[in-house]
Amino acid sequence: MLLVLPRFFNVTSITDRFSLLSLRFRQQQKAGFIGNWIINRSGHMSFRARVVQADHGWRYWVESRTGWQGAAYEYDFHIPREDVLLCRNQAIAASCLLANQLATMRYRFQ
Repeated sequence: MLLVLPRFFNVTSITDRFSLLSLRFRQQQKAGFIGNWIINRSGHMSFRARVVQADHGWRYWVESRTGWQGAAYEYDFHIPREDVLLCRNQAIAASCLLANQLATMRYRFQ
């Protein structure tokens, strides 16, 4: 079977694009994660997940903010006891789950 490619088809441009894509993916893997703010039911508190790379894995915690407007916000953070996980995706999932639980269960009406 003969494969006919158009003249403008360039194999090196495709490999360059794949290498650029893999480079971006590797940079994203090294970078941390900052989730979106999850607002509790009263609208007074918000929580978001944070993940950063540590020496032995990925460290995660939840940031909280209390207040009604930007200038009056008070920020705090909640760190679990076992805050280092080996896999980035596990740390993101654990942090997002914790932020969601804090916003919807623990501090639901505060």
